[in-house]
Amino acid sequence: MNTIQTYDFPGKQISMEYVLPTTMQSLEEVTNIGLDAIETVTKNNFEFFCADITLGLFDHELWYPVEDLPEEFATWMLKTSHTPEQVVCKPFYTKQQLKEVDCLSTAEVFDAIHYITQKTPNASSEHAQVFWQDISFRSLRTLLPDWNPNLPLMLQTGNKVFEYPTKTTNKGTFVNAPMDSYILQSPASLVLENDGGNSLTLTIYLLWSCWTEKQMPGAKLIEERVNQLKNNGWQLKLSTVPFIGSST
Repeated sequence: MNTIQTYDFPGKQISMEYVLPTTMQSLEEVTNIGLDAIETVTKNNFEFFCADITLGLFDHELWYPVEDLPEEFATWMLKTSHTPEQVVCKPFYTKQQLKEVDCLSTAEVFDAIHYITQKTPNASSEHAQVFWQDISFRSLRTLLPDWNPNLPLMLQTGNKVFEYPTKTTNKGTFVNAPMDSYILQSPASLVLENDGGNSLTLTIYLLWSCWTEKQMPGAKLIEERVNQLKNNGWQLKLSTVPFIGSST
C-alpha cells in the first residue's frame, strides 16, 4: 500500500497526563520530564523544525499561573537553522519572537527555555517567575516506517490523490512537511501543556493514516511509544486512534 490518507486538524489524537510528584524541587525538573516525553515520542522517527512556546507568570512556591504576559514577551518560536526552505514554518502570532537553534533536541530546547525566560521581563510581581505554559512542536522530517522506496508516496485528501516527494537514504524513506506547494498542515504535531504546576499533558496529533490505521507499519511505532510513556509514569487521558484504548 502506497497511499496515505490525510485528515484535517486535529486528525486522530492521543492525550497523556503526568501527575507531578510533591517531591519536585524546581520548575527545571518539570521541563525535563516534559521534554523527555517529547524525546520518547520522536526518537529516530520525527525530527521537528519549529516549536512555539507560550510563557506566563507563575507563583514562586506553588507554581500556579498568576498572570499573563503581553504577546511580545509571552510568545516565542524556536526554528532550526537547517529547516528546508520549502517547509512551512511561520510564526503563529503577530508579535512572536524568533530564536534560531541548531536542532530541537531535549538539551537545545531546555537551554532555549532558560534563555527566553531569563530574557523576559518579570517586573509585575516579586513573588512570581516566568515559566512556560505550553510548547507546541510542528513542521517536521519524518521516517515512513517500512516504506518501499520503489513506490511513490500518494496522499489522499478528500477526493484528491497526488504524489508527494520523498527522500530515501540508508536509514529509510523520509518526507518533509508541510510544504507550501503541497499541504499546509503538519502531518504530526506534539503539544506539551503545563497544567497549573500540578500535572503535564502531552497531546499527539496525527494527521496521516500511516500512524493511525492498524494495518499500517506506523501503527506499531505509535503503540510502542505510548507504552513507553506509560512505563515512564504517563497515563492515557484520551485517544481517538482506534488501536489505542481510551480511559474515557
